[in-house]
Amino acid sequence: MGPANVETRTVLIFGRHDASVSLYFDAMPASGIALRFRSSSSPRADRAAMAEADGVVLVRSLDRFAVDGTLAFLARAGIPYLYFVDDSFFTLRRDEPSFWAYSRERYRKMLAGTGGVLVTSPALAEEFAPLHPRVATVGLCLDRNLLQKSLPWDEEGDDIRAAIPGGCFRDADFRRSVAPALAALARERSVTLLARETCDFTGLGFPTVPMRLQHSFPLFVQAWLAERPTVLLHPRAATANDRYKTPNALLVALYLGVPLVVAAGEPAYDGFDEADGVLRATTDADWQRQIADAHKPHRRRALIAALGETCHSRFTGHEQAAALRAFLATWPPVDVETIARRRVIAAAMPIPLLAAASPRGLRNALGRTWHRLRRIHG
Repeated sequence: MGPANVETRTVLIFGRHDASVSLYFDAMPASGIALRFRSSSSPRADRAAMAEADGVVLVRSLDRFAVDGTLAFLARAGIPYLYFVDDSFFTLRRDEPSFWAYSRERYRKMLAGTGGVLVTSPALAEEFAPLHPRVATVGLCLDRNLLQKSLPWDEEGDDIRAAIPGGCFRDADFRRSVAPALAALARERSVTLLARETCDFTGLGFPTVPMRLQHSFPLFVQAWLAERPTVLLHPRAATANDRYKTPNALLVALYLGVPLVVAAGEPAYDGFDEADGVLRATTDADWQRQIADAHKPHRRRALIAALGETCHSRFTGHEQAAALRAFLATWPPVDVETIARRRVIAAAMPIPLLAAASPRGLRNALGRTWHRLRRIHG
């Protein structure tokens, strides 16, 4: 007698489908769960898609979902939903106008209707614990579809093509420690830097390839692979938000098929060392030595092999699968009548004026005003 049929439940991941989503959900073990992904298009179409799901996971931009009527629709239609976030918006709002809406009190109000919060680090779990009774920590998830069958550094050569895909908030550590190391190496061999086009890496003394921002994570991997990197460098973040980050550079390095050198001291990488395929550096002398070491053929192969073992064993996606199953167990199954009722509600509910046009500009303008007032009044 065969195994009993497992009922498949549908969960809609709603929000921009970028690295924040891909690193955790694209390859999640999906037994009994059918994940659907949707970026916001039009309010009517978005609500119709939500109406067919057993539950919804809202990605990051909770203030937008409050402004555009998404939270009101989910509540009115009786659709269970969760909130997923991978940064501390409490911390970011101190300096970033676009995060002005995320005061603790407003966050608490926006979270009132959600069934739970999915976060990506213990520090974030601690931060959200006072705001919601159900907080679950999810982990990075290795996507085997992005693994490379042939590695770009298999070919012999002395050229260094250093990839720094991280955000511009890492520029200070790059200028202080990494750039001098690369400049020293450039006196003896060819050095090229691959970095985001939005970051200022002028006047370095070696060529730079500006890389366009890709919101699609698989397209990001393809674009950076096309430039044939030989090592991935991860300078220290110069923000208080770094304690909430995750060690996703391990996965990025594995997908690019290159060794990884990270700045010592960033909390996300505490506990990782050479045995895990991670080289660590602090001073420019450290960076120079580790980058040179990572380009020795036998070392490159050993490091990338160790990195692969680490990612396969530690980044399984089991945490988010277990969390979603636990929430689904408390949500009623969706039948034809339920979907029909939700569609009627979706058609009848008015679309807020701010949902017809992107609220981003308004949020940023209000954020700038808020920061000015805070500076004036302390």
